[in-house]
Amino acid sequence: MLYGSAGLIPSTTAISEEEEWALKFAGLPETPQLVQCPLWTAKNTGVTYAFWIKSNRETSAYASPSECILYNGAFNIPLSDGYGIYWGWGPTYPQRLIFYQTTVAAYLISFDITFTKWTHIATVLIDADPNIRIQTYVDGVLNRDRSDIPKGTLPTTRSLYGATDEYVAQFIHPLRENVWLDEIRVWEKTLSADEVKADMLAATPDPQNLVAWYPLNEGKGTVAKDNSGQNKDGTISGAAWAQR
Repeated sequence: MLYGSAGLIPSTTAISEEEEWALKFAGLPETPQLVQCPLWTAKNTGVTYAFWIKSNRETSAYASPSECILYNGAFNIPLSDGYGIYWGWGPTYPQRLIFYQTTVAAYLISFDITFTKWTHIATVLIDADPNIRIQTYVDGVLNRDRSDIPKGTLPTTRSLYGATDEYVAQFIHPLRENVWLDEIRVWEKTLSADEVKADMLAATPDPQNLVAWYPLNEGKGTVAKDNSGQNKDGTISGAAWAQR
């Protein structure tokens, strides 16, 4: 992300093509593209995910369940044993975000969004026992608030690549379109509306309970550096660096 005297320049502002990097995932169905990381958190609630996203997705190019934006838990195709945020499915919900908890069901967490410009998304999972309350913010504004989603379970025992069980958290596995991601942040705490908006404009995230932070500004190599201090560096498979 690009920062100025007032903080992060909003997604509606032109961003320098010479100073900043993001990670691009091209629409190549035959080539899985993802960043594979050590597990961020095994919690079902009390978690916040935030990231910037841009896509050239067309309304006619809908998703399949393997097209994740973020996924926390064991990962294979189709997705299993975890939960995540991914594209909508079918022609009815092609541009909606979905919360997917494999042991219960899939639920809409955002209304239709066009990601042709850089857009900030924050998803907050709150304990509403026996359910999860999910709040989704788009560019710092509450977009959807649901409290009727069962918690399900979150086993973390398998991974898509590699022989060990350590690497069980991934973000992005898109097909059929180009997707760009930047500034992914994960906390083991729930952010308030004011905190979500403040974080969107902050050069660095609130360090309290921060469990992963990927600025995605390396510009080269196959490592997505975790700057949270938790040593959860990600291994890039298939995706490529692109200037902002």
